[in-house]
Amino acid sequence: MSYAFIQSCSSAVGAHLTRQLLQRTQLSVVGSSRNPKAAREAILQGGGVDEARLTVLQMDTLQEETIEKAATDVKERFGDQSLKLLLNASGVVSGQLRRAADNPTHTRRPGGPCRRDVRCWQARLIRVRD
Repeated sequence: MSYAFIQSCSSAVGAHLTRQLLQRTQLSVVGSSRNPKAAREAILQGGGVDEARLTVLQMDTLQEETIEKAATDVKERFGDQSLKLLLNASGVVSGQLRRAADNPTHTRRPGGPCRRDVRCWQARLIRVRD
């Protein structure tokens, strides 16, 4: 079975897309949110969703330890299953964070991704499969 990963599944767009994937596909869906309980409630609102295929993880893209925990949880749950969709449904990036992301050397560490660049956490989640 394949799965989809939706970052910020508690946002209006993220919750809607998560619901649609659960209703219209056979994919398992992993969502991430700073508040997984609220995210789960938003996704399940209105019914018609197969809860067994939904996993909501706590993850804040500005806190590296939550990214690593989410990546570990995904690997433990899905192992070698294929990632079919990776979606970033988060809101507007603040000006300070945007300036940091535009600077390719902003907070890079030797041998690891930075903390603020969304591309870095996405790469880490994808690397879980390797």
